Amino acid sequence: MSRWGHPRPAWYQWATVLMLVGLLLSSCSPSSPSAAVREITPSLTASPEATLAPPDAQQPAAGICADLLGELVTLEISPDVPSPRCARVTADQHLEVVNHTQVVIVVRLAGYEAQLEPGGAFRIEAPLGSYLETGVHWLKIEDHAANAPELWLIEEP
Repeated sequence: MSRWGHPRPAWYQWATVLMLVGLLLSSCSPSSPSAAVREITPSLTASPEATLAPPDAQQPAAGICADLLGELVTLEISPDVPSPRCARVTADQHLEVVNHTQVVIVVRLAGYEAQLEPGGAFRIEAPLGSYLETGVHWLKIEDHAANAPELWLIEEP
């Protein structure tokens, strides 16, 4: 029944189901060519005396941080909680950020900045230790209300 007390036609339920399936399929489509990973260089001019970005904290707010192994650390920004929420990283690793939201976001970290379309990604080719001090660094994400991931740069054992 509709809210006015009239019965809905039999096709109404099928139309609703087909519309929902269409929306789900369109959100799962492969990313566009503009969503390719691209290397980002600092948006600020680096001087020869450039210093490392100081940490935002010494301990993560997340409580538990994932130990990410390998040369490339990938952080996924999603509509609610990023994955991982916190990542323990080392100075020789590189950072990649992927936008899994449905909006354009701007990501900033230590003088690096990238505007990411939905499904887009960027990679900073410089090792994390070349622009971050040890400690916890928060990715600043503009136009996104959810939590931002933390990078906990540790000294190698």
